[in-house]
Amino acid sequence: MKETSLLIFSSLLFLTGPGSCRLKLDSITEAKGVRGRSALLPCELSGLNENLIQIINISWHRYLPRELLAYTDGVQLNLTATQYVRRIRMSPLFQANMSLLISDLQNDDSAYYRCEIIWSYKGMAKKRSLQKDIFLDIEEVPVSKPVVMKIPEHLVVLSGDPFHLRCKSAIGSLPIEYYWYKHKPTDIRIVRKIQEGMNYSIESSKIRDTGFYHCAALNTANGKKLKERSDLIEVAVAERPPKPVVIVEPPANTIEDGQPVHLFCKVPGVLKTTQYRWRKDKVLVQPSRQNESFQNLTLHSLAQNQSVTYECGVTNNVRGRLFETWSDEVKLTPSAGNTSLDLQALISSTSVVGISLFILLLTGITVLLFKVQRSKKANSRNKSSKLLRSNSK
Repeated sequence: MKETSLLIFSSLLFLTGPGSCRLKLDSITEAKGVRGRSALLPCELSGLNENLIQIINISWHRYLPRELLAYTDGVQLNLTATQYVRRIRMSPLFQANMSLLISDLQNDDSAYYRCEIIWSYKGMAKKRSLQKDIFLDIEEVPVSKPVVMKIPEHLVVLSGDPFHLRCKSAIGSLPIEYYWYKHKPTDIRIVRKIQEGMNYSIESSKIRDTGFYHCAALNTANGKKLKERSDLIEVAVAERPPKPVVIVEPPANTIEDGQPVHLFCKVPGVLKTTQYRWRKDKVLVQPSRQNESFQNLTLHSLAQNQSVTYECGVTNNVRGRLFETWSDEVKLTPSAGNTSLDLQALISSTSVVGISLFILLLTGITVLLFKVQRSKKANSRNKSSKLLRSNSK
């Protein structure tokens, strides 16, 4: 059996060539890391011929003393060192790159580490080992100058809108403390601390939030406390542009079929930089060359019972940033030209009928009163005659 395996291996080696089965690992033997951050320990495999070689196990160890950190059988990754369980990562699958990532580095992570690969030739029981050692050096690095990231990028915001600032130093041993400062608008040399933390957010900005801001980053390196500050960042909070109003002539409820309609976009306190736009049924209307300002819009004809909506918008340039405000929608529905005439005729005929009924009612009341009066007089005469007859007797 052993002779058969050797024969198969020799045949494969002859077909593929002797240089195709030389496993090698990279030659990097030292890596540097910064306390609190992450470091990658490289372990890259080359010369793997899957027709000749099979990987059995890949593991990482720490020296000295020797301690098994993690290993994989090509299917499942097993983490064995308690203090590294949540801080190390490597691929559970066999691949050319089996590097080890260590996060949240501590000073005592400075040590020698070993990447070991257990392999064998296919068809042979003998296991072979390929390994490399690498030294990880942990450094304490002073914090770098922080950079402020802005959301929105151009920090001109409208009153009531949010804005967010984020402070971050790309280099430096962790932990890093961050502080935010705001400068006095009338004298930027006067500054006050406003908040601690990497982020500074205002959910509903006010005019008083306008001004210059900066952040500071602090850390400790080699026993010394160090501090760096960012450049100044300006935040401008502007009043909201007034909402435009659409005026319709003739009024929207009196438009007749085919009648021209004029729409006027009125904005209180118009600025020179104001630009006007119109939308019909939510679709932007393109301006004509003759009407550059596009503040007014004329509709030459509207079909009967054709319902359309119009709205006007204004765009204002506030310190280099454009803000757009739209009016409420105006609904236009023209009616037939004779509709108003028919309505007037109906009102007139109704009025005539009402007057006739009133006259008839008044006549009936007069006749009734006349009859009542006659009845009273007749009763009075009858009583008088009866009284005279009784006296004569």
